[in-house]
Amino acid sequence: SAQCGWRSVSSLSSSVDSSLHLPRSVSHKLRQIHKTTHALSLLNELYEASVLMLMSLTGDSLIQ
Repeated sequence: SAQCGWRSVSSLSSSVDSSLHLPRSVSHKLRQIHKTTHALSLLNELYEASVLMLMSLTGDSLIQ
């Protein structure tokens, strides 16, 4: 779901780039920011998944 959002953000930023004819350095900066936020969102998803896994593992051991 997050990836879908980022895809729309990236397409939006590229369309803004083409319409505004931003300087190459500015558009490069925007692209770097987008890559960073995308990586952060992926890390967040990984973190949440690992927390859920740990919780289920500890829950199983507590029940037994």
